Amino acid sequence: MDTVGEAVVTTSSNGLEATKFPVFKDGKPAGAAVQVITAKGFGGNITLMFGFDNEGNLTGYNCLAMAETPGLGSKIPQWFVEGGKGNVIGKNPGKNNLTVSKDGGEVNAITAATISSRAFCDAIAQAYGVFTETDAKTAATPKAYAAEADSETGDDAGDQEEAQDASNNETNNQ
Repeated sequence: MDTVGEAVVTTSSNGLEATKFPVFKDGKPAGAAVQVITAKGFGGNITLMFGFDNEGNLTGYNCLAMAETPGLGSKIPQWFVEGGKGNVIGKNPGKNNLTVSKDGGEVNAITAATISSRAFCDAIAQAYGVFTETDAKTAATPKAYAAEADSETGDDAGDQEEAQDASNNETNNQ
């Protein structure tokens, strides 16, 4: 029997609210449903709910709210489903390039609605980031991302404090 766990409200990497609902099958973790908002739609915000299995594969999605152009971007609910022209079901955002093909990705955009399609792909990235608790843009965990940033600059918090102390001492000695 499938059950849904307690909702976990968080913020996705775009700064907007996101909600993760753990899913259990026979009492064991089976994945999650993740609700996100993308502000990149042609008509404004788009709210979507994505389902992921334990491996991070997309199991489905539902468009909860949008104001995309009728007959164009409004095709989001049926375009990206299994059997649809831009099918993303069964794909894993951590393994597949789920951006529109015009941008070098694997997703066929809605004809004449590239902005809406890019917004949908952005929402997938946001949801996957919430699901995996990683940064949607870099796929790094927050801790790994911070360590990566430190290694790129050669600084860590301690080095920065020491440099500030040295600077203060030098100023005081003048």
